[in-house]
Amino acid sequence: MHLQHLAEELEQCIIHTLQQNIDDSDEIFKCGKAPLAIIQQRPNEVLQLAHSKLHTWPYRDVPVCWRRLYEDASIWKAAAVLKSCPEIDIEWIDQIAHILDMATAMSGAPKRAALLTLLFELIYKHTKTSTIDAPTTFHIEIPQPLDSTRPVDRTTAPLDFEAFQSHISKTGTPLIMPDAVSDWPAYTKWCNPRYLLETTLNGRRLVPVEVGSSYTDEAWGQRVIPFSEYLHTYLLNQAPPDVGYLAQYDLFAQIPKLRNDILTPEYCFISPRAPRDPPRNASEAKALDMEPLEEPLVNAWLGPKGTKSPMHTDPYHNILCQVVGSKYIRLYSPNETSRLYPRGNDDAGVDMSNTSKVEIGHVRELYDRQELSSIRTEDGRGELSSDLADFELRFPDFKEAVYQECILGPGECLYIPLGWWHYVESLSTSFSVSFWWN
Repeated sequence: MHLQHLAEELEQCIIHTLQQNIDDSDEIFKCGKAPLAIIQQRPNEVLQLAHSKLHTWPYRDVPVCWRRLYEDASIWKAAAVLKSCPEIDIEWIDQIAHILDMATAMSGAPKRAALLTLLFELIYKHTKTSTIDAPTTFHIEIPQPLDSTRPVDRTTAPLDFEAFQSHISKTGTPLIMPDAVSDWPAYTKWCNPRYLLETTLNGRRLVPVEVGSSYTDEAWGQRVIPFSEYLHTYLLNQAPPDVGYLAQYDLFAQIPKLRNDILTPEYCFISPRAPRDPPRNASEAKALDMEPLEEPLVNAWLGPKGTKSPMHTDPYHNILCQVVGSKYIRLYSPNETSRLYPRGNDDAGVDMSNTSKVEIGHVRELYDRQELSSIRTEDGRGELSSDLADFELRFPDFKEAVYQECILGPGECLYIPLGWWHYVESLSTSFSVSFWWN
């Protein structure tokens, strides 16, 4: 189909959907009559209003009406671009894709997810794949084997449903299962940068990227950029300007073709033990008040070597599936919480009690994966000794905390129980999928 015909079809699809009678219960009416009266003719003005409202509250507290307004104003803006474009060319597709992706990223698509998906399906269907400037495989470094006295338990093959249920019920500790995702299409496809560009509309799709080695760093920030920019700047670049991490993001709702490359592990439908009461940390406390999920929460984790997730806890059980590359992971039981020095509220008042003050990456550098209590320099006052003394003065009980560790490789999955502390570091370019369930 010619691009002009595609533009007309997209415009008709938008107008047909948005001009349908809106249910009186739609949250968008709480925004008032004024913005709704001009949203079709002056979407940019309405978008500015909605944008300001989205930044008035922490995102989780933003009233749904303003997310709805941002969503519809964005789609009307796309319709205006389609109508006014004097010349339909490939740059026009860039503009439309960015408007629609920002609609989802900023609003969460509370009502128009089906429409946004349909619009992108039309664009994908009628847009030719251009020549892709990228290698056919990532350069993946093979890590040295981990010589550990505290390894995570590992099975010789994936457990069946009943065996995993038994493990959850009786032991409930972390567990690695090999060859758990080797039959996924993703296992052979996601190591190819060209494939990832194809599935993201030749890299046009916008993705949120965390810039900085971890979210506890002062210089940490977030950017929304085209996937092609992320790939070439942070994944393929041998000297990237910083660490860029596409972390804890539902990429699969945005790119359904990538969702088709994975399977939800049957383990996610096991009934786990009830959350511990009284709770031992913030995540266990949060889990006590949470409703059961109807479906697992699925997130993508894509990044270069050196990405780090600081030691933290989650209020869900997690099946972490490693598709491309390898990760070092260290885990601590909730029983160790007091020895791990949870944070409080940050300067912005955000509760960070699920994150430890202890930087495990720094600990590993100082002590070369050995127990803190066994490391001392001969004179007791060398540079390392000084660092050790400072560290133990600040965190005197940390050396008593018992941990497990592992390297999670391609095709393997790791069960992380609810409330367990875990630190994750990429040892190479890495693509992982997490399945949270309760």
